[in-house]
Amino acid sequence: MRQAVTKEFIGMTVEQAVEELVKRGYTRDEAIRIIKEQYELETSFGFKEILIHLMSTLVLISLLYPSEFSLIRIVIGFPYITFLPGYAFILAFYKEDIREVNNLSKFGLSLGISFATLALIGLFLNFTIGLDQFTIILSGVLVTEIFTILSTVLKVRR
Repeated sequence: MRQAVTKEFIGMTVEQAVEELVKRGYTRDEAIRIIKEQYELETSFGFKEILIHLMSTLVLISLLYPSEFSLIRIVIGFPYITFLPGYAFILAFYKEDIREVNNLSKFGLSLGISFATLALIGLFLNFTIGLDQFTIILSGVLVTEIFTILSTVLKVRR
């Protein structure tokens, strides 16, 4: 409903759009929040998602050429595997709710979800194709990319 409301205000200033929403029965705070959310939705370029895709590419390149990129694997791979699966999960499923949480809590949630995800991946890999460095990193990248793509798809639908 909010998107339908705010699409009518294209070409208006923010003050005019807020005043129009106030005339329609919204409080001033609600009207400002509606306009702000619409603006954030329309102007977000997905920088976080692009950064995650870039880091995924670097981690995969480090897997293809292990001897030349061992430093990249350590510097980017460890934070990637321990942080980004959880962060991508939060981006995908809790985008609206997580705005009110501070950055330290987001970091802790991301670490916890990442470790839980890695544990489930390890359990699954142990009973299927086996555990080694290649399968763990590849499956971690795959899960992170799935969550990131899901985040992008859900952001477009909201």
